[in-house]
Amino acid sequence: MEEDLLNLLKLLREKRVKYAVHDGFAVGYYSEPRATRDVDLIVLAKDIPRVQKLLPEMYREGERYVLEMTPLYVEIWEASSDHDLLSLKRRKAKRVMIGEEETVVYLLSPEDLIIKKLDRFSYKDRIDIRAILDSVKVNTEYIRRWVVLRRDLMRRWKEVAEDTARIDRERREKGFL
Repeated sequence: MEEDLLNLLKLLREKRVKYAVHDGFAVGYYSEPRATRDVDLIVLAKDIPRVQKLLPEMYREGERYVLEMTPLYVEIWEASSDHDLLSLKRRKAKRVMIGEEETVVYLLSPEDLIIKKLDRFSYKDRIDIRAILDSVKVNTEYIRRWVVLRRDLMRRWKEVAEDTARIDRERREKGFL
């Protein structure tokens, strides 16, 4: 699995495909690493045809493209919204260990990852947002500037803030803070 992922990321880098890893792999970098059997990438929409030529076994499934490299499952999402496009400009090059090898991986910034998670807002996404907020300093003003553009995101960000305040209060009461 690690070798397949290393080869994929190396190919994208060599061919100058602008990508960023998001979801579980990126959350694991910014907080506690967790087991994940899939890797989620965001790629410029205009680069998708080029990626299809590089990876002919990739196929479209709904809104995403899928590459099955058993046991690795790669989901490739088109960056088309204003936020997606900016998040690719803001991506962070990070040195990570994949198996026994250190390599450079482009990750969404923690702020952009949180905004992506607010968009889906599943139970797991809420846990991931909390883990990121507990682990790294984030620019909440940047997040707020994006979430005010959509009521649903604003409501969800408010829920996260309320959860954070409640959890901090409980931690203080128990002597953890």
